[in-house]
Amino acid sequence: MPDTAARAAELELAADWEAAAGLYARCFGEGAEARSVAALADASRGEARVRRCQGRLEEAEELAQLSLEVAERAGLAGAAARALNMTAAIRFHGGDLEGARSLYAASLERAREVRDDELIGFVCQNLGVIANVRGDLRAALSLYLESLGSTVRSGNRRAAVSVYNNLGMVCSDLGEWMEALVYFSRGIELAEQLGDRALLAALCANRAEPLIGVGELDHAAETLDRAEATSRQAGGPGPESDVARMRGIVARRQGDLRRANQQMSRALLAAAQAGQELERAEALEQLAYLRREEGRTAEACPMLREARQGYRAVGAVRDADRVGELLAAWETEDLLADWGTDARAGLAPGAPRP
Repeated sequence: MPDTAARAAELELAADWEAAAGLYARCFGEGAEARSVAALADASRGEARVRRCQGRLEEAEELAQLSLEVAERAGLAGAAARALNMTAAIRFHGGDLEGARSLYAASLERAREVRDDELIGFVCQNLGVIANVRGDLRAALSLYLESLGSTVRSGNRRAAVSVYNNLGMVCSDLGEWMEALVYFSRGIELAEQLGDRALLAALCANRAEPLIGVGELDHAAETLDRAEATSRQAGGPGPESDVARMRGIVARRQGDLRRANQQMSRALLAAAQAGQELERAEALEQLAYLRREEGRTAEACPMLREARQGYRAVGAVRDADRVGELLAAWETEDLLADWGTDARAGLAPGAPRP
């Protein structure tokens, strides 16, 4: 049984999802034969984690709930806390931020009771992600730093990679470009050492934003190339929408509006196919900027309005408010422009045009 679990973990790391899920299922059967309740809880949670990575959320939640029920009936407090964390992660992946936050909080309370530093690191990071999405960036930064401390104490380097990625992302949101690059570089270094292709692809994709922020457009294009290549090697859902959106931003900054349009269309399609509402809102926002730059304001405002609705739908309050303020400014500018045109034509503002 330990050998099967170790092999399943190796396949999971290599993003061989179906093979990993099959071995976790075998672990469950072996655990049942050995009458090991702990093995049952761990195996079902492992398979839940793999199914979440595949986007099979209903199946993943059923497995996580099975892990929780087994652990609670056997009085395994640590395993129950981890099952709660997994259930919360699945809810978050499905867009239920409030449900996820509540479950994470319950998991954190149990993790602190059993003094599980590794799990405390996981949950603080997950709560930080929710704070990040909702726009409380300083709270997110604080949670990520607490997560990093707990993760380092636990010795889990793979978890540390994920924390470095999120620290880089929140610093990017704060416009602290150099700090973001430091965190992403450290995460990439660790991901390379560990051979974690899925995380490496995400780190490379996310590093593009601070590189664009400091004007390193060629380096941003290079890191996006690497993200795409690594994602193909990893298999499974990758940062396709994010990569295309960032490529579109680079192209727009370089003045290649035709290529920018192609990449933004690709970003929207990838987000829609993967059911990624946040990524779709981000792509719509960037496409609105592109339409504005092209002078197609009549198309830009509805896109920005739809992006705001998308942010609201996933609980990204800060982004929704930011886009709402920009939309109001654009609409005011357009109204003033129309007024100027009417005035030059000798018409009262808003009067019917001949």
